[in-house]
Amino acid sequence: MSDPISHFELAHGDAAQGLLARGFYIFPLYGIKDGNCTCGKSTCNRQGKHPATQNGLKDATCDLGRFIELVSSREHFNIGIATGSLSKVFVIDIDGLEGEEALVKSCPILPETLTCRTGRGRHMFFQLPEGASIKSRPILPKVDCKAEGGYVVSAGSRHLSGTIYSWIDPKATIAEAPPDLLRLVNDPPRKKDKAKTRGDFQPHHQPLSAALDAKEGSRNSTAFSSACQLLREGRTENDIRTILSGMIASGFDETEIIQTIESARRAVADENNGSSVHIDLISAASLIPEKINWLWDGYIARGKLHLHGGPAGTAKTTVALKLAATISAGGTWPDGVRAIKAPIAIWSGEDGVRDTLLPRLIAAGADRQNCHFIGDVKADGHKRAFDPATDILALIEPLRKLRPALLIVDPITQAVVGDSHKNSETRRGLAPLVNLAEELGIALWGITHFSKNTSGRAPLDRFTGSLAFGAVARLAFANIRDAETGERVFCRVKSNLGLDGGGFTFSLANTEIEGDIQATSIEWGDTISGTAADILARAERDPESRNTGRMAACDFLREELRSGPVAVNEIKSSAENAGFSWSTIRRAQKELGIRTRKIGFGGGWLWESSSSNADFIPVGEEDLLEAMCSYE
Repeated sequence: MSDPISHFELAHGDAAQGLLARGFYIFPLYGIKDGNCTCGKSTCNRQGKHPATQNGLKDATCDLGRFIELVSSREHFNIGIATGSLSKVFVIDIDGLEGEEALVKSCPILPETLTCRTGRGRHMFFQLPEGASIKSRPILPKVDCKAEGGYVVSAGSRHLSGTIYSWIDPKATIAEAPPDLLRLVNDPPRKKDKAKTRGDFQPHHQPLSAALDAKEGSRNSTAFSSACQLLREGRTENDIRTILSGMIASGFDETEIIQTIESARRAVADENNGSSVHIDLISAASLIPEKINWLWDGYIARGKLHLHGGPAGTAKTTVALKLAATISAGGTWPDGVRAIKAPIAIWSGEDGVRDTLLPRLIAAGADRQNCHFIGDVKADGHKRAFDPATDILALIEPLRKLRPALLIVDPITQAVVGDSHKNSETRRGLAPLVNLAEELGIALWGITHFSKNTSGRAPLDRFTGSLAFGAVARLAFANIRDAETGERVFCRVKSNLGLDGGGFTFSLANTEIEGDIQATSIEWGDTISGTAADILARAERDPESRNTGRMAACDFLREELRSGPVAVNEIKSSAENAGFSWSTIRRAQKELGIRTRKIGFGGGWLWESSSSNADFIPVGEEDLLEAMCSYE
């Protein structure tokens, strides 16, 4: 089997499809390149073995297309197999001769089963008994059980030593576990054994007891403080990982344990490098009030996080690029106000720079001299992709020199190292970006999606991931498209800095730029009013309710015009009092063929039924729409 696993092989199903055919759930791990882990961290002690995606084990999938999507931007990676109920297997991880001897003493006879050679030992796969709940934990010296909440490195991956993980017999079946082995993985270690398998800690040791006894809701903070205390006592990170593995039984998985230890390592390093910690209390009398520094009054503010979401296919990125282009060129905002010309910066984990982002910026009228893309990270002689979850500190100095007015991060969820559906982890993950924006006076624009099947919920609750995304953002916006009329809307969902609601319609167009390249651009339309909830509700009403509403609007107009022509402003006022939106009334007007005529020179407009013989202006004419909009 070739190494590293290539995108070509994956597309033809060689490595991943063989695992998926067995029913395994898989996800990408960082790989090994030139003897180093591709995570790029010089302090990494899990080389080639830790998750390469932000959600780690939670990204495990049984779909080949989804897996290829997860690795599409990675040249070197290993593959992890989720154990436990997902893949319906548990794995005995044997480390070297010491592990082999310990396992033989406890289980002298084991059946032939699917087995993988590792860097220093082997992984033996066994069927997970129906209804069983086996935990991932050390079971013997140098022998671990990988089950619920755990994972193993798959065949085809590269070990730090250069060895390729490989199946001893790729066609072997997965055996049922013998009774001796099931007793071993299910029985909790005796106190004497427990101390040995958890780094010689006694059960009453304070960090270990605190970590294992942590209640739900405090597990993250307890694990972090326990890891910090163990590091201060001189324990190695491998020791701490073994100790905290006991928390898997209370809901942790291996990904979270690795992330917790990494956070603790940084915190203890900061303690060792700095002086004693102190906190200042600042008197309000010593402070001078400051105005909000608006780039676009009411919409984009320097130093603040802005969240921009919507369903798939609603042109979120295209709108964001239009806003960026407006700043870069000192263009005009949708409300007619001139923008201040300034540099902008963009990071995207989803779209290509040369074939998508740059053409759209050009089509939007951007000043290319003021547009900058965040490129690769170069560290220790190696190059890797920028990761907003771990590389923000390194980004501060380049941005300080550039001093951009706007920074786009797409998607903003990738700034979170841990589980982006958890409040505390999301807030912790966003903190470096938010602090950077505040320190440098940059408007931070985070693009995200709406969660599926959330129509009808409060707009701010529809953004994917934790509610903390909407809570931390000072302003939030949504794109929506009316499924019936095709009208596109950019609306303001939230503002902690002023009024919310309202927005603008917009349309998409294909623009030809240099080199005969077609690029998508937008054109702003009319100002709209109303709350975001009302705007989204109108766009997402089901066809039956739309038809019912339009029929009721038709009945309303027939009744209004039964006695003769009526001024448009009177109809609009009556319709509003009756609970009809103006767009519904306009559609009913068109359906009924209601005529419009002007009352003399400089007068207003009248609507009248089609039975009238008076001269009229056909419904739908552009000059009529413009005249009515200006009149209203």
